[in-house]
Amino acid sequence: MSSLLAKIQIHAGKEAEFEQVMAYMYAQTHGTESGVLRYEYWRGREPSFYYCLLVFEDNLAFWKHQASDHHEGEMARFASCIAELDLEVIDA
Repeated sequence: MSSLLAKIQIHAGKEAEFEQVMAYMYAQTHGTESGVLRYEYWRGREPSFYYCLLVFEDNLAFWKHQASDHHEGEMARFASCIAELDLEVIDA
């Protein structure tokens, strides 16, 4: 199993665009990928902060997600929204 938790700070004013990108990514990830056990986003308590929980069957499924057409295709929009990203591996 491959599990990660991302804490994401968004540039002020980019929240709506970030949420559009993430809605698309959520739909594509759950609709087209195998090996995805959990892939969810939520707003944090602090303004402009979000979290993402990613759980895949194994590391290969995670890397396939990273290399997917929808992930690569939205990377520029995703990156333009992000001020800071802290990605933590949380496997037991």
